[in-house]
Amino acid sequence: VDLQNILNDFINCFCNGYVEVKTKYKILPIFKISFHKNNLPHLLGLHYTQKNVSAKKILGRIAEEKRVFELLSIVQKLVEKNSKCKVMFVGNGPAYGDMLTLAEKEIFEGKIIFTGFIEWALVHNFYESADVFITASLSEMHSMTILEAELSKLPIIVRRDDSYLDSVFDGKNGYVCDTDDQMCDRMLELANDDEKRKKFGERSLEITKNFSIENHIKRTLFVYNEVIKAYPEKIDDVEVMKRMNEEIK
Repeated sequence: VDLQNILNDFINCFCNGYVEVKTKYKILPIFKISFHKNNLPHLLGLHYTQKNVSAKKILGRIAEEKRVFELLSIVQKLVEKNSKCKVMFVGNGPAYGDMLTLAEKEIFEGKIIFTGFIEWALVHNFYESADVFITASLSEMHSMTILEAELSKLPIIVRRDDSYLDSVFDGKNGYVCDTDDQMCDRMLELANDDEKRKKFGERSLEITKNFSIENHIKRTLFVYNEVIKAYPEKIDDVEVMKRMNEEIK
């Protein structure tokens, strides 16, 4: 659903493109109103200019294999414990309808927001309006959304998984959690610590430099060489990954 077009159509069709704003003390002059697509996060109330309000983003395919139902349960606890937190699920997928039903109360209260499908050209707006990026997925190969979030200087909170070994470093640019409850605790911690969010975000941006074309070539050759040296035995994936991260920076 294109919320921007719906809003503009409503204004144009039902108000002839003009609106009248009434305040407690006076009626302001009638004026024409329209919204640019880049302001979509603002239309949804996602610019979070209020002091001490922390926004969490979950961006990607809303599907069961991404553990989105578990993540929804985590963030429902989060917004119950800290009413100043808001959580946004960005994207669509087969679990989308069920998620809306399960989060009906929080959606009504404005604590959890589902955007539905967002055009790729607009996705950067949602990263830029966030304070923290979170995912509970354990089915990633190499998460592109993690790297995109890091390019936007966001702290990252994930469940422990080998796919994040080279992109999320516990206590450096975010937190790697062993349980869902720990994820909630870490979210609450970052929501109340502006300095730590800033520090983690800056480190996230530094980490993305490791994923240049040059480093990708070096990493590929490193793995090939390890496979050749170990043949006919198998390599230890985790150990090779750790050594590769230490040698190639």
